[in-house]
Amino acid sequence: MVNNDEGCGNSQKLYNNWLKRYDRTRSTSCRCSVATATEFAASFAVDPNCFRESFRQCWLDSSSHVVVAIVKSSLAGYLLGFDHVAFFVNGRVAGVEEIYVCPSHRGRGIGRVLMKEFERWAKSRGSAQVVVCTRRTSGFYSALGYEETATCFRRLERDFGKAAADGGPNGAVHPKHCYIMRHSDS
Repeated sequence: MVNNDEGCGNSQKLYNNWLKRYDRTRSTSCRCSVATATEFAASFAVDPNCFRESFRQCWLDSSSHVVVAIVKSSLAGYLLGFDHVAFFVNGRVAGVEEIYVCPSHRGRGIGRVLMKEFERWAKSRGSAQVVVCTRRTSGFYSALGYEETATCFRRLERDFGKAAADGGPNGAVHPKHCYIMRHSDS
């Protein structure tokens, strides 16, 4: 397991060292990681350049946690998660954004190890809970002790700002009667 929390104070140096080590181990380096992310992606096409930059940003962001499982010099799986402060838990909440185990490595406990490492990190950050939104593998999460609590909804960027098909609920507040205060306004 290699993760972005190995006790090194210089995250950029750690990232560069990991990438070099991974490059030496696997000549196809990022292509292998992109291929893995592509297998995982259900709604979006993975762009290799965007992937590499996103990986770098996630690796360097202290609120994200990247966990990579390598078995016999081969990428076996990964997990990407984040934490943030939330009002409803009176503190931090951690969420698994992506977890993927390559089909040839499934059933060997790699997913369990990835999740346990993420839980360790979340606990070290003071998170009150870990959440996972998924429509697949609910049995896997149940076996790890997670309980089903909610349904996740999404809206793609191309639809931001568009009205709902029926124009919204009756009696909705008109935008001119509602003041939105943004963090940048303070």
